[in-house]
Amino acid sequence: LDMFRIPYTGSGGLASAIAINKPRAKHIVAQVGVRTPLHIVLERTPGMNIEDRVVEIFRTFPQPSVIKPLGKGSSIGVMLAGSFHELLSGVMQALEENGSVLVEEYIRGKEVTCGVIDNFRDEERYTLLPIEVVLPKGKQLFDYEAKYGGESEFLCNGSLTSEEKLQVRNAT
Repeated sequence: LDMFRIPYTGSGGLASAIAINKPRAKHIVAQVGVRTPLHIVLERTPGMNIEDRVVEIFRTFPQPSVIKPLGKGSSIGVMLAGSFHELLSGVMQALEENGSVLVEEYIRGKEVTCGVIDNFRDEERYTLLPIEVVLPKGKQLFDYEAKYGGESEFLCNGSLTSEEKLQVRNAT
């Protein structure tokens, strides 16, 4: 769309390409002071003993873990692993599909999203109101199903405190 100068909404091509590369995106946002969960990238390599690597991760990494296949967007294939067997199964599945996976520390808390519009209302970056995402009953993770299954609630005036709203807006 950029190449053919076709207008569209959302992030530009470069920003989208960076955002879908999870390790690169984490590195860039960390450079501007945004804290992100601890993470490890695993890539399938010849002779690699995946089970040994997962044992090492399970023993030395904060648990539970979130497993994110690299190269997939929109939370496709994202899983929460609360046990060694879930971690091993999730990593094996992600590596089968993608060849590389991000294992990330799970952070308990509120799920929040906040839109940003460039060059709007005389501001370089105009932040919209933060939205609290309330997951469907039984869900612990904002995965593909929770995003697009139609059961999550998006609350503009959810349980966010004024301080939390300010922190979200300042982080964007």
